[in-house]
Amino acid sequence: MNKSTKILVVTGLAVAAVLAVTLKKGKAPAESKDTALAPTAAFASPGATQDSPVATQKLPKLLDLGAGKCIPCKMMAPILEGLKKEYAGRMEVVFIDVWQNPDAGKQYGIEMIPTQIFYDAEGKELFRHVGFFGKEDILNKWKELGVDVSGKAAARKATNDSVMAYYFHGTVRCEACLKIERQAREAIERRFASELAAKRLAFQSVNYDKPENRVYMEKYKLPCPSLVLVRHNDGNDRNWKLLGDTWQLVEDLAKFNHYVETEVDKFLGDAK
Repeated sequence: MNKSTKILVVTGLAVAAVLAVTLKKGKAPAESKDTALAPTAAFASPGATQDSPVATQKLPKLLDLGAGKCIPCKMMAPILEGLKKEYAGRMEVVFIDVWQNPDAGKQYGIEMIPTQIFYDAEGKELFRHVGFFGKEDILNKWKELGVDVSGKAAARKATNDSVMAYYFHGTVRCEACLKIERQAREAIERRFASELAAKRLAFQSVNYDKPENRVYMEKYKLPCPSLVLVRHNDGNDRNWKLLGDTWQLVEDLAKFNHYVETEVDKFLGDAK
């Protein structure tokens, strides 16, 4: 083996060893996803990306456990710092150096670093990822988890707007009508959990055959059982939209979900 080949082999082994950083064998088991976030103040050490975990309000939290000399951890540092500044007041970002604070690795059941743990505003663990995680990946994961860190929900709240997703139907119902309601409800509850929890969005089934509800047939131009999005402001209807393609898409669940989720998302973000 010539000299240059030996140098490449040694360099490759060194890089692999750094990327596959493992903690000591005596690690504690990972916490259950149903447990609340444990206090981290005792483990927070000085550093550009570290912050006190004490928050003045309940916020979703991204906890990154790494080390100052770990290469992928160093790559994460500017991302964490950027997120902390850009999403201040909407998301808490905390970094713990597990080499300086080895007990933290045991406490959180860390096997490799960096590890990112996502918590909701109540401190419940939602997801954890091992390895480098880019900014867009982190933001997309929050969205996938149904947690809004964009600030759009807060902006909507300031305008006192709320959105109702009504499913209007008659007393006698066919299987397709029942299926549309069920799939629409499930799609909204899955995709817009944070908006539902913040009471900026709600789903309601309404029987338009009842005397007190017959006014909606004319008010929303209902041709048949229909899913209608209505924006309320201070108790008054601001605007509304009938989602007329649900009947055509009811048998294709993927397209149905995409249609409902896209329309609701656009309606929530509509500032008109």
